[in-house]
Amino acid sequence: MVGCFTFLSGSRNKGQHSGASSAPVATARLGPEVTAMTDCLSSSPAELVTLPAYSPRGILPSTATSPQSDSPVMKDLSKTIESSIFALSGELRQLSLKMFDLKEVMFKEVKTHDLFCDYFDGKKKDGWKVTRHAYKMDTAFMVEFEHRPKGLEGGLKTIGFNSELDALPSIGHACGHPLIAICGVASAIATAHALEKHDLPGRVVLLGTPAEEGGGGKVILLQNKAYESMDVCLMAHPGPDSTVGSTLAVTVFKVRYKGKASHAAAAPWEGVNALDAAVQAYVNVATLRQQVPPSHRMHGVIRGDNLAVNVIPDDVVLDFNARAPTKSELKALIPRVKACFEAAATATGCTVEIDNPMVYSDLQNSSPLSESFRSIMASRYDDVFKSDDIQGSTDFGDVSYALPGLHPFYSIPLSDPKGGGNHTVAFERDARKEGAHKKTLQVAVALAATGMRLVVDEEFAGEVKQTWDDWKKGRRESP
Repeated sequence: MVGCFTFLSGSRNKGQHSGASSAPVATARLGPEVTAMTDCLSSSPAELVTLPAYSPRGILPSTATSPQSDSPVMKDLSKTIESSIFALSGELRQLSLKMFDLKEVMFKEVKTHDLFCDYFDGKKKDGWKVTRHAYKMDTAFMVEFEHRPKGLEGGLKTIGFNSELDALPSIGHACGHPLIAICGVASAIATAHALEKHDLPGRVVLLGTPAEEGGGGKVILLQNKAYESMDVCLMAHPGPDSTVGSTLAVTVFKVRYKGKASHAAAAPWEGVNALDAAVQAYVNVATLRQQVPPSHRMHGVIRGDNLAVNVIPDDVVLDFNARAPTKSELKALIPRVKACFEAAATATGCTVEIDNPMVYSDLQNSSPLSESFRSIMASRYDDVFKSDDIQGSTDFGDVSYALPGLHPFYSIPLSDPKGGGNHTVAFERDARKEGAHKKTLQVAVALAATGMRLVVDEEFAGEVKQTWDDWKKGRRESP
């Protein structure tokens, strides 16, 4: 199962890479008419460290100091964003709790899809356009808003947000996707409200994205051109810690061994044991672990239906994930893992089918976007985001290879800080609580303010685009 997040402090920050060796440092600079970022960007944030433009290991901490808070335009914008989001707190809380109770797994988020589409149907009077079953996905949705000042012609900057929809089998929303969903909703609505109230040109797109937990929903949406109109895409994920770092690239294997059934006591020699093949494959991968770098991950489970202890199993499935810090490293690992599966079939006389349908890319956060977000969270909410890498994976990694993106992880209060992280029953309980809700709204403020900065600060917008273009030209493989 992909999308499982734990945090490992800085273990993979071994080197840095930018689009060019002279890539500019990402700093927060405002345009001539806008010299401040608001209450959310006070003049004395927590001390941070400077970011390179892009890094295949994620990003490092930032030293960018917050801009001066003396621009009435930016001060009003930020106040608009924060007041808009916290005014929505009650209805967002109800959306979140309803989604927690629905707990629909990947590609089956039917009621969750309708929950959010119905919510935005109620806001059509405010200018929102709702598209159900968007981009050829039954449980994806898209909502759009644009504001064009009178007399303005030409294109509009498009700020994108994501709301993840799916739950996990058996343990429900133990990865906190209802919080991700309302964070996207809050950020999108607040950005739209700021555009309209301050008569600024811009477009907002919120995608409801199914199947993050193993189905590659965003990968499918990318293939169907859902992100094509966006200038940037922003989202945030709850967890045990606040950090902006890279995630692992991941691939999924579904391996099916077929043999021949026989009586396990009377004539076992007449059978061909598919369970033996699966067990041998599991052992083969366990042996391989010694020969791969410690940054790589391989883990799996054995599944079988209608198995009986007195029958030699003739049909067994092995589900496995393989992960590595970068997509190129993962591509080198994949044939070695496949060889483990094939060798088990040879040893046991079974046939094997190996389905390897998708790869999630490693996550690449935009440094200028990250600096802006981190500065807001530090100055406004006294929440210093670290640069730790995340030993999990997300289909947003592919989005970050397609356009400038931001995907921080933010801490929520945990009842069991040592053992209650993502994909546990305890995390699901904690993510339902009021403290997690409040923290999510704070993060939504920072995401929306970062998005609005692209609208009012051309220098910042240019830097976001240029650093991403430079990194893209310098990378060794295309996503």
